[in-house]
Amino acid sequence: MRLSERWALFRARRRYGSDFLIQARTVALASAAATAPKPVTADKPAAPAPTSTAPAKPVPAAKPNPFPQQSMRPPAQPNVTTLATRLPSFVPGTWFDASFTLRWESLPGQHLRHSRPEEVVRAGSAELVAVVARCALVTQVEAVQAEANRRLGLRHEFDELVAVVGEVTLSASQAHVEATEEYERLRRAEAIGELRRKIDKEEMEHLRSTAFTDVRTARVWWAYRHPERIHEIASMDEVFARLCGADARLDGTFEEFSPGELSPSNGHEPS
Repeated sequence: MRLSERWALFRARRRYGSDFLIQARTVALASAAATAPKPVTADKPAAPAPTSTAPAKPVPAAKPNPFPQQSMRPPAQPNVTTLATRLPSFVPGTWFDASFTLRWESLPGQHLRHSRPEEVVRAGSAELVAVVARCALVTQVEAVQAEANRRLGLRHEFDELVAVVGEVTLSASQAHVEATEEYERLRRAEAIGELRRKIDKEEMEHLRSTAFTDVRTARVWWAYRHPERIHEIASMDEVFARLCGADARLDGTFEEFSPGELSPSNGHEPS
């Protein structure tokens, strides 16, 4: 008993006496026994609990979790295969040196269909890049490598067995670069020569069909092309005649007339 309770009991005894305290304690015990729940007996069952007549509220359905718990197991690591090979370029006898790094996995249910799936990976990837290399020159190695990696970076399935992504590094030897540059120089010279022959052929056809159809036209063509040599035109009639397929001595075009040789029928009397 705490000190404060003892002090209160001492004061009550002095004021009211011991009989009053015994009576007050008896009343408190009786009140506590009346309010305590009575134990259930076999001959007198417990009273049923009161039930509510109000309808029960429906329990709302659980909302789906927008962030389901993900498995913490890491994904399976893909297989890695490498390949070093040569890929032919557009110029015969020149090629790219290619180094592949390929990541692949077998398609579901297909891992037992082939005993060497890595060979399928190598062959398919090499052919995918070879399509690009066959149309290019080794002097364009950076552009060809960029296009090859653009294609290899996409997921490809080969023979319905494996799925592959990867990358490739391309290079070319100095000898092949020089051979390709010489090839390009010769191709340019060939194209220029072909163009010149075409122009010459068209020029000769023009002379044959237009400029040298007769001597007069030949004279005009010569004067137009060689204005600084116009004084030589009088001595070139025989040349023009041969070019035009005519004889200058028999062609009346080349006869020199004097006023006394004109016919009287032209209205003039001879002097």
